[in-house]
Amino acid sequence: MELKHLRYFLVTATEKNISRSAKLLHTSQPSVSRIIQEAENEIGTPLFIRTANGVEVTLAGERLFKHASHVVSIMDKGLIDIRRSVEPLQKIKLGFIASTLLFDLLELLRSRQYDVSMLECHENNFHNQVQSVLNNTIDIGIIGTEDDTQIDGLCIEKFKTLKLFAVMASTHRLSGRKSVCLNDLQNEKFIALSDPFFKNFTRTDYNITTQAGFTPEIAYEASGLISALATVSTGACIGLLPRGILPSTTPGFIYVPLQGEELYIHASCIYRKGDSRKAITDLISIVKRNYTSTPL
Repeated sequence: MELKHLRYFLVTATEKNISRSAKLLHTSQPSVSRIIQEAENEIGTPLFIRTANGVEVTLAGERLFKHASHVVSIMDKGLIDIRRSVEPLQKIKLGFIASTLLFDLLELLRSRQYDVSMLECHENNFHNQVQSVLNNTIDIGIIGTEDDTQIDGLCIEKFKTLKLFAVMASTHRLSGRKSVCLNDLQNEKFIALSDPFFKNFTRTDYNITTQAGFTPEIAYEASGLISALATVSTGACIGLLPRGILPSTTPGFIYVPLQGEELYIHASCIYRKGDSRKAITDLISIVKRNYTSTPL
């Protein structure tokens, strides 16, 4: 079995969906299915159970996940060590949107023996990150994207799928529900994120509600994710947002799962097309390999 088999398995076990796994791996669905089948044939037992919504990991798959994560981690640590011994370290300017995702990312890199002291972190919104990367004032940006997001002059590498939740004040009439369907929200007032700063969040929310058969009443526009949550916590409106902006234990609001098909956006790295510096490509490669092997 090759490392490729382990990486494909880890991504699929994390995403629980062949289609999303193929997009993250920049390959086709048949290729992912073939690699998984080869791994199952070699091991001699199924690693996944096919379901209506995707796949679920079997008991054998759970055991392989543990060992495969360890093997991939060791290989990545070895590559980092070798490159450090022959190449001078370079500072990387990393842009991000305010959320706990950055801290998760730094902790993951640290666990993979990556020297995080070489990162300069710059907080900014979607629009300013895009402009900063294009203008060469930051090297890599971390933004939210949809499946079809394209930005002229930039490469987009998706590395994590972020599930969307209905976010509402802890005193909201629906806050005690285990889950809600979109139709339950059609008479609610929504908060949006100011365009063009967070256009992917705003467009995603609009598309989701429109497909459910109603147009959301946008009562407020927020300039950032944290200000959006603060407004939601007042009870004035609700939002459709991913977890990880602030800890779920933060008082004032709660995340309620949405019923039916999973709705999501992607956490993605952006960098300039043609930027082939190894410090940049290596960091993005490490993030993609390891973040997708971390259970959601």
